[in-house]
Amino acid sequence: ELPEGWGENKEPVADGVTFYLKYLGSTLVEEIPEDESYGDTISLKAVQRIVNHAKTAGKKLKKVSLTVRHKGILMTDLTTEQIDFDISIYRISFCTADKNHDKVFAFIARNTTNETMECHAYLCAKSKIAQAVTLTVSQAFSLAQDHWEEAKGRKLQSEKEYMHKV
Repeated sequence: ELPEGWGENKEPVADGVTFYLKYLGSTLVEEIPEDESYGDTISLKAVQRIVNHAKTAGKKLKKVSLTVRHKGILMTDLTTEQIDFDISIYRISFCTADKNHDKVFAFIARNTTNETMECHAYLCAKSKIAQAVTLTVSQAFSLAQDHWEEAKGRKLQSEKEYMHKV
């Protein structure tokens, strides 16, 4: 159980919150119409495929740091210290603490190279961490929305000022 009010403070997300996880892998997911959600059905199936593949591959999972900020998600390989990806918050369609695998956090995002939809899954040390990552990404969405609305407001204000001068 996360402390009451835990999800209300957006300040840390602005700077970036880092989680240390194990990368299970990724899989392609089917495209859905824009007015629908990737919701639990698609993400559950995708996570199950990723978990099954990780088990049958029998390799050690890659240890990564996942930094969540209002601009997006940054994944760094802890062994090589190389950035594996930096996904814009605007490309992320869905994130979840998986219902069938309570220690798994997953998100679905559009790939910048080939524009396919992919699900990325991570094994967390505890189910609370999977929930915390999900809440943090949710806060990042909220913060990105705030920034977008502020920028839109500034643009409208400067347009009004310009029109007033003319």
